[in-house]
Amino acid sequence: MHPKAIGLMFALAVAGSATQAAPALAGLAGEQTDRVRLALGTMPVGGGATPAIVVHGANGRYDRVATTSVALPLTLSADLVALGSSYKILKSNVVLKSEGAAASSSIDMLADQGPVQALSRAQVFTFELNPQGPVAQNAVSVCNGLDADERASGSAAVVSMDVAVRWQVTTGRFTFKWTNYDRVALTQEIVSNPDFYADQVTQDAEALIATTVRCEPLAQEIATPVVTPKVERHAALAAVAPANTTPTATPAAIVHQAAARADDDKPTCDGGMLRQISTGAQRYLCLCPGNTTRISTGDNGFMCEKRRGR
Repeated sequence: MHPKAIGLMFALAVAGSATQAAPALAGLAGEQTDRVRLALGTMPVGGGATPAIVVHGANGRYDRVATTSVALPLTLSADLVALGSSYKILKSNVVLKSEGAAASSSIDMLADQGPVQALSRAQVFTFELNPQGPVAQNAVSVCNGLDADERASGSAAVVSMDVAVRWQVTTGRFTFKWTNYDRVALTQEIVSNPDFYADQVTQDAEALIATTVRCEPLAQEIATPVVTPKVERHAALAAVAPANTTPTATPAAIVHQAAARADDDKPTCDGGMLRQISTGAQRYLCLCPGNTTRISTGDNGFMCEKRRGR
């Protein structure tokens, strides 16, 4: 066969192999986006009950929760798809969905252990409850949804309510490179460190978990009576109170008294004109006409007398 023909057949064979391999690679990439199978549900509780969310109120309306936590019985199962032993579950957090992923109610299931390849739990999880958060407000709304007869019955009512739970799982591939020069195995600290895992992917599962809400009897606001003292008591107190016989001078009275004393010092000026002055010890001056002479009459008085001819 001609060499060119042989080369052409070899090129077609390589191209055909590449074309057949392409779908297999694409399928593998698609599987890596869903690395773990998650199952989230409710666990049957022996004895029938978990602690309920307690709600209080007054005057015909419920307005607050009295509990600081909510207990939910959960079953959780996570299995890695067959991708090799280097892939592991790095993080596993359960949260109340309506409270937010960053809420204090988040529970870390792997807090006390390192990465694992499978995870299975069946237990009652206790989440912190925000008194002003969505779960608490929903519980208050459920109690306010009772009819008027139930609210006025004077006894507690137990109502069922669903709480949304989200389970978030992060997986990754162990990529730490090491050389066994001294025949010492990898330490658990390195294997448990999430920083040595690449290609991290977070998946989540959600479920509605039934819980109970206990609507306590509504309290009735008690009006405090206003006590009005009797008139006879006022009269008796007035009779017993000692009479104040010492006159109390007000500032205005003191001014008037000073003005009166000043007027008492004013001299008389018979036949002339009395003028007030502001210099010296003498405060008033008796002015007589030009053809008269001022004569003191004694006793703080003056008189203007005509001059006698010579």
